[in-house]
Amino acid sequence: MDARIRLPIYPGRNVFRFPDRCVYCGGPHEATLLLGPLVRLHLAAVSPAGASGMNRTYVRYLIEGLEVPYCRQHAREAGRNRIILTALYLVGAAAAVLLLFTAFAGHDPHDLAGESWNLALLLAAVGAGLLGWMYVAWRGLGLIWPSLRHMPMLPTEQGGLGFEYSVSPEQGMAEFRFASTEMARAFLRINATR
Repeated sequence: MDARIRLPIYPGRNVFRFPDRCVYCGGPHEATLLLGPLVRLHLAAVSPAGASGMNRTYVRYLIEGLEVPYCRQHAREAGRNRIILTALYLVGAAAAVLLLFTAFAGHDPHDLAGESWNLALLLAAVGAGLLGWMYVAWRGLGLIWPSLRHMPMLPTEQGGLGFEYSVSPEQGMAEFRFASTEMARAFLRINATR
């Protein structure tokens, strides 16, 4: 993503708004995709609680559901890209299960405890292979559908076509990354004074 913006977040509810145009191309706002709310808990303090243990105080940070504006074409592409990425994850998970099953098919389960080093290497190899395959498939499909390269690849990443975001309660910041520098500037103008 080309442009990064960091905005403060506060304990409780945080609302961010987008400009009234397509977040990916800047065209007219014709469709809205809703991204669910994001909640992060941050351990604020730990204090003794007597004989029962420790009291932990958490602060809740909530980013309200984001209403992301798109033109019709990019709303369709965002939906298609989510389906493609979901299919990649499902195929990758099925491949990992199949690899692990074939690796352990000829072993007695009681013998595996003695082979923990081999097991760790096997699991690491399967995980690295799976991530490598998914990355190559994602990049290859990005040649067919270029907008796929502007989507978050990992399921742990938040965002949609043309932007990503993450929250860091420890720093009290939310970071937004945009494919379009102009859209990032417009987003900053709207949300800088919230």
